Amino acid sequence: MAFVVLNGKLLSDESPLLSVSNRSFRFGDSVFESIHLYKGEILFFEKHIERLLHAMNILKMEIPSWFDVAFFHKHISDCLTANGLFSDAKIRLQVWRAGSGVYSPDEAGVEYLIETQFVTPDLFCNTNNKVVLGLFNEYLKPIHASSTIKTGNSLLYVLAGLYAKQNGFTDVLVLNQNGTIADSVGANVFYLKNDCWFTTDDHQAAINGVMQKALIDFFSKQKLEVIKGPIALSELGSADEIFLCNMVKGIMPVADLQNKKYLSAVTEKLAADFCNQFNQ
Repeated sequence: MAFVVLNGKLLSDESPLLSVSNRSFRFGDSVFESIHLYKGEILFFEKHIERLLHAMNILKMEIPSWFDVAFFHKHISDCLTANGLFSDAKIRLQVWRAGSGVYSPDEAGVEYLIETQFVTPDLFCNTNNKVVLGLFNEYLKPIHASSTIKTGNSLLYVLAGLYAKQNGFTDVLVLNQNGTIADSVGANVFYLKNDCWFTTDDHQAAINGVMQKALIDFFSKQKLEVIKGPIALSELGSADEIFLCNMVKGIMPVADLQNKKYLSAVTEKLAADFCNQFNQ
């Protein structure tokens, strides 16, 4: 048995938690954050809460005045403690519009749920497990404001993930409506060419990645050049190295894309240097 926090109350995850009228269940009317507790530190926590509130604004959810870093830190800490997780864990924070109604909501309030799950310490930036990357182009991701946030409506990524599993890929690239790279099933994309790093900007329908932004800041501190913008699939074909990144697994080198093999020495050093920030 594990414990969760539902609207400030610590409850067993085996107890009834949600009604059948729950709007996240019925309509995907929710947003969420996946957060990493790494060696006792919640990584980039303020950035996660900032992104959560931004997503709520985009979906026109009412934001309680007490929804801030201190509020969520307390309840996440309570959940971690109750589950005996003090070093390494994945934290999921989900917020949904309260009440029932059909497509038009009956109420203006919100509810939230916090879940925590143990992850192994070597999950973060473990470059030993290389990504075999495929391409998912059965559906294109539209470019609009809600494309950049993590919502309860994740069907495109579900189908992309299913395609990856059925075809033996670790992950697959998702394309936007322009036919250029958005992201992958659960990560942002970087590639290296001629000593310069490239990644998507805010207009490619990519999820607004906390890890992506943390790496861009890290590149700046290390005096490494990074360029943001659209990425064509052909550009990845001529890349020196490619990696995926998200907040739970960190930096994941790509070993293969469309039968082309990629090296990862620069990516592996980058991952080690980035991770060392939290090991001191």
